Amino acid sequence: MTMTWRLILFAATTPVDPAALERLPAVRIVYYDVHGTRYREIDDDQRRRGPVDPADGQRYDAFTRLRIRWRWPIGRDGRCDVRHPQVTYRITVTLPRLHDRDHDRDAVSPLLRRRWDRRVMHLRVHEAGHVGLDLAYVRRVTQALRHSTCTPADPVAAALGEQLNAATRAYDRITDHGRRQERWHGTDI
Repeated sequence: MTMTWRLILFAATTPVDPAALERLPAVRIVYYDVHGTRYREIDDDQRRRGPVDPADGQRYDAFTRLRIRWRWPIGRDGRCDVRHPQVTYRITVTLPRLHDRDHDRDAVSPLLRRRWDRRVMHLRVHEAGHVGLDLAYVRRVTQALRHSTCTPADPVAAALGEQLNAATRAYDRITDHGRRQERWHGTDI
């Protein structure tokens, strides 16, 4: 199977409702504050404060990070039980939040507030795509562990992790980090 086909299979993501990210188990939303009363001020502040992607050292408007761990339970006979791998994960989505100066909602015009809200919704849609890719990865790791032996699963997980990284890079390339989200159709990778 070529890498392209593996990525297409990997990209069968779990559809995620961007408005429901907070209600997903093991998904946590964290916010960073952005300040300003004019669009340019807000945009500049967001570029200064946005989360850094450790893979490339770049700041982005939003970021999604997956942390995953697994192990096999040990049976009464002292051997591992490959049928029931224990997989735990946490997905953290970092989004911007417009911080009202002195909690004065009128400091930002209603038009700018609507523009900001639209911008954040577009970021949520894009990050929901990353969450879908991460959930597909968790599912694939769990399946791979069920079909493995008790030997270390690191090589299997590393190979799947490389597929996730490639799928994530392709997703960001196709959507231009969410600026062209309409290009994404869920199985484009």
